Amino acid sequence: METLVTVVLNLSGQLVSLYKPGGPVLAHTSAVQDCVALTRHRVKGEGTSEDFK
Repeated sequence: METLVTVVLNLSGQLVSLYKPGGPVLAHTSAVQDCVALTRHRVKGEGTSEDFK
């Protein structure tokens, strides 16, 4: 399943906002946790766009 998710973190790496416009329901907590973890990884400069596909 593919969908777009926007994750916003503050400077401390804490979740501020999670936005998913329409589409299929993202039902699993683990999927949300993965999105936040990947965002934290990317913010640290360790991730690439390939991590998000």
